Amino acid sequence: MNKLADINGDSIKTGKEKPERFRPTFGMASILLLTLVFAVMASAAQHLVQAVSKGSSGKAPFVFATLTLPVVALLGVSLVRGLVRKWASRGGN
Repeated sequence: MNKLADINGDSIKTGKEKPERFRPTFGMASILLLTLVFAVMASAAQHLVQAVSKGSSGKAPFVFATLTLPVVALLGVSLVRGLVRKWASRGGN
């Protein structure tokens, strides 16, 4: 037996157990979404650099919105998913 018990009956690790294997908590959909967000942000950043180097600041608000909106949308979706999960797991008393 590799485990000992303390006074309360809880098990104590003796160091002989194998450490648990790391399992990522993200899936393929999350990786693809993250790649899409970074691709959009890189494209918008490239347009912003071009607009600044040419001196035309008319595109700057559009490019800034293009840079920030994917992040804001991702945060919104994440918050909605979290609220839906919390609401769904509240238990039907």
